[in-house]
Amino acid sequence: MTMRFLPRFRNVVLFWAGVGAALVGGHVQAQERDSEVATDLFVQGREALKAGDLSQACHLFADSLRLDPAVGTALNLAECEERRGRFVQALRGWKRAVELAQATHDEREQVAHQRHDALLHRMPHLTVVLSSDAPGGTTVYRQGELVRADSFGRSIPLDMGEQIIVIRAPGHEDRVMRVMLAEGDKKMLTVGPGPAHRPVSPPVSASSVAQDSSSSRTLAYVLGGIGVSGLAAAAVTGVMLLDSRKTVDEHCDEANRCDSQGMDAAGRGRTLVPINLAAWAVGVVGVGAGTYLFLTAPSKPDVASGNAGAWIQVRGTF
Repeated sequence: MTMRFLPRFRNVVLFWAGVGAALVGGHVQAQERDSEVATDLFVQGREALKAGDLSQACHLFADSLRLDPAVGTALNLAECEERRGRFVQALRGWKRAVELAQATHDEREQVAHQRHDALLHRMPHLTVVLSSDAPGGTTVYRQGELVRADSFGRSIPLDMGEQIIVIRAPGHEDRVMRVMLAEGDKKMLTVGPGPAHRPVSPPVSASSVAQDSSSSRTLAYVLGGIGVSGLAAAAVTGVMLLDSRKTVDEHCDEANRCDSQGMDAAGRGRTLVPINLAAWAVGVVGVGAGTYLFLTAPSKPDVASGNAGAWIQVRGTF
C-alpha cells in the first residue's frame, strides 16, 4: 500500500520543487533586469551631472537608487542634491549612503559620514518656540507642513532661503511669519496666535428696518401735530392780545387810568402773554423736532421682481 503511493508522492514533490525553482529563477532574472536598468540610469545621471543639468541628474540617480540601492548611487544622489542647494534632501542622502555602506561593509562609509557632518554644519538651523499665551489646539505649519509638538524648542536643520510659518489657533486669526535663513544661521523664532476674532454683529433684517422707520415717522407725526397745535394756539392768543391792547388804548388815558373795560382788557393781556409765549415755544420745538425725525427716519426696503429673476432694491422714500 505504501509502496504504491511512493511514485505519486515523488511526482508531487518534483512538481512543487520545479515550481519553486521557476519562481526563484524568475525573481533572480527580475533582479538582474532591475540592476541593468539601474546601471543605465546611473550612467545617464553621471552624464547629466557632468553637463550641469542637476535637476535631471538627481532624478536619474533617485530612480536608479530605487531599483538598486547601491552605495555609489546614494553618494552621487547626495552630492547632486547638495549642489542644487537642497540641503535637507542631501543630508538624507548622505545618511542613506552611510547606512548602505555599513550594511555592505563598504569602505566609503567614512567618506559619507564626513560629508554628512560637514553639510550639517553648513546648514541653517531654526528653533521654533510656541509662546506661553498660545491656547490649546494651536497648530504651526512650516512651508505647508505641520510642525510636530515634539519639534518645538529643537534646532532643526533646514534649506537656505525664506521659511513661511503659519500659526492657527481657535478663536484667533491666522498669523503668518517669515524668516530668511542663510548658510550657517542659527535662529530662534517664537510663534503665537494672531489677533482674536472680532464678534460679528447680526445682520439687520428688512423687517427691523421697516419697523424702525415706521416708529420714527409716527413719532415725527405726533411731534409735528403738537407743534402745529402750539402754533395755532400762539396765533389765537396773539390775536386776543392785539384785541386787548386795542381796548386798553381806547379805555385808558396817558396816565394809565382806566375804566372797567380797560381794566378787564389789561388783566386779560397779562394772562395771555405767558400763554402766547409758551404756545410759540411748543409750536417751534414740535414742528422742528417732527421735521428732523421725518427726514432722518431709516429708509424703507422695497422688494421688486424682474423677468430675469428676483432682486432686492433698497431706496430712500420721503
